[in-house]
Amino acid sequence: MFKVDELLDFSDDEYQKFEEKLTDRECEVLKLKRRGWTDYDIAEELYLSRRTIQRTLRKIEYKIIKNI
Repeated sequence: MFKVDELLDFSDDEYQKFEEKLTDRECEVLKLKRRGWTDYDIAEELYLSRRTIQRTLRKIEYKIIKNI
């Protein structure tokens, strides 16, 4: 099964292909995750709960699996 962590190793071109299918919030979360931020740090930065960040990452995984 595909995991968001696999996106961290994608080239910028591969990443942009997926970014077009994501919402602005999902892109924002994914960019921070690619920079090595933890779920907790992302939640603090975006004023969201850690659970919301985890849910957003699962949505990203689903969208990517659906489009591979």
